[in-house]
Amino acid sequence: MGSGSWIFTPREGNMAAHIMAHSATDWNDQIVWLDSPPTFLVDQLELDNVASVSA
Repeated sequence: MGSGSWIFTPREGNMAAHIMAHSATDWNDQIVWLDSPPTFLVDQLELDNVASVSA
């Protein structure tokens, strides 16, 4: 497994992560997206300048 690094980004810099964190409190089961992001995040990912967003 590869290595990575973490840096702090304020909520305003990554609203998609903020939306996911709040959405997760509503899920009772584990949810996995393999090929494309969930539809409720696509617009926000584009605003957050995520390079590869596909729907």
